[in-house]
Order: sequence, then structure tokens, then C-alpha cells
Amino acid sequence: MSDLEISAFFALFTLGLGFLFFYWVWQQYVIDSTRQQLFELRDALFDLASDGEISYDSEAYVILRKMFNTYIRFAHELNWIHVVAYMMLARQKRGEISRSALRVEHLIKEILDRRARKKVEEMVAQLHMVSMWHIVRRSLLLMLMVPIVFIISFFFMASANVVAKLYKKLGVILDAKAYSEATS
Repeated sequence: MSDLEISAFFALFTLGLGFLFFYWVWQQYVIDSTRQQLFELRDALFDLASDGEISYDSEAYVILRKMFNTYIRFAHELNWIHVVAYMMLARQKRGEISRSALRVEHLIKEILDRRARKKVEEMVAQLHMVSMWHIVRRSLLLMLMVPIVFIISFFFMASANVVAKLYKKLGVILDAKAYSEATS
């Protein structure tokens, strides 16, 4: 064997190990890590109710708890392919998606205690952030693209607006999907 053949063999072997690591070990780590973060957020919601800041019986608490459970239960299915497929479905059911997402917003706004409402809004924002990073970390392509998008956004502030709109739109879509699962 020549040096070139040996180098090619080791390069392919290393590449194969890298893919094996990414698509087996890394994927399971990301799913477990995301679920742990979601459990912590759901526990914070429970703590809010146990401290009497919101009622266990309130529709906001019940629906949000079910949504957290939905995110936890389906974390293994949450990836960019499912999000794109759901976005395509969402175009057909635009009104239903909007109503579901608005219902989540209204439930949060119905929380009378301003401090509790603020905490719940922060929890939902964290839920969106955890879910977005979960999607990114499960895709090798997205992991490579995110730094590029941020660099472009840094140089062209108009791009930052596009990223913010995409973040908001994905949050609405994920909430609507979780809400529909939680209420069915």
C-alpha cells in the first residue's frame, strides 16, 4: 500500500467514525439534553403554581404543562425536516395555526399576576430557544450554517431582522403544533 492509499483509508475511517458519532452518540445526547432542559422548565412552571402565583386549575397552567409534555415526548422527532414539513402543512391550515398560536398568547396574557405572567412568558421564550437549538444541533448542515448566518447578520443588519422574524415564525409554528397535540 502506498502512502496515499493509507492516508485515504485513514481519512475515510475517521470520516466514518465522525458520522457514526454525530448520527448516533451526538443525536442521543442532544435529545436527552433537550429533554432535561424542558423538564427543568416544566418544573419551574410547577413551582410557580405550587407557590400560588398561578392556579393548578387555570387553563393557562393546564395547557402550558401539556405543551411542555408534548415537547418532551416528541423531542426525538423534532428536527429540521419535520419543521419544514409542518411549515408546508401550515400553509394549508394557516388560520388554524394562527388561532392555536394566538390562543397560547391569550392564555399567558390572562394570567392576572404581572410577575407570574412575566415568568411564564420567559419560560415560553426559553422553550422556543431550547427547541430552536435542538433543531440546529441535530443537523450537521444547520450547525455549519448558523455561524455563517450570524456573520452575515453582523455585517448586514437587515439580515438580523430576517433571523428575528424566522425565530418568531418558528416559535409560533412550534407552539401551534404543541398546542394542537396538547388539546387533542
